[in-house]
Amino acid sequence: MVVKDIRYLRQRGSGFIYIWTPKLALRADMVEYDPGIAKIRIEALKKIVEEKRSKVESSEETEKRNAEAVGLAKQSAELTSLENELRDSQLKATGYVDPEKKTSTPDEMLVQKRSKIIADDPEIKKIQNWRTKNQAEEYMLVNFGETVNRESTMDELKTIAMTARTLRIFEKPIDDQDVAIETNKFSGE
Repeated sequence: MVVKDIRYLRQRGSGFIYIWTPKLALRADMVEYDPGIAKIRIEALKKIVEEKRSKVESSEETEKRNAEAVGLAKQSAELTSLENELRDSQLKATGYVDPEKKTSTPDEMLVQKRSKIIADDPEIKKIQNWRTKNQAEEYMLVNFGETVNRESTMDELKTIAMTARTLRIFEKPIDDQDVAIETNKFSGE
């Protein structure tokens, strides 16, 4: 019995990897994915899961940290609210007009909408808070199957990762003709 190589699909937008099935392959948001890159990403994820399992904290320590974090979050929210109220009252006193209340062109509204989506994306927020090159290397390997140049600065690595993530967020499904072209690219036709 001959075992064929496993084929993979990548979901546009999310980047999730699936094992190829005829039904999934017909979806507009799925593209055939290079098996080599898929295997690299899968192995990287397995390694991360193993490392995280070995670092599991006791439930008491976790509960204590969570309680502290909740308290700090509440204090932070209260301070932010007070700061916003103060800023708003100062701005009103100077006659300032909030740009969000001004009318915008459709292009300006699209840019604002995309900027908000990017700013609110949890992965973008994580990238912005990276402190080590290992975080950048792990993220790019797991999510895109790409290695990074460790000689790059942290700002450069963050920019590369945020650009890749932004492209993934706004990646659009392709039409059936494009699916056939991409599928043929991998099947050798």
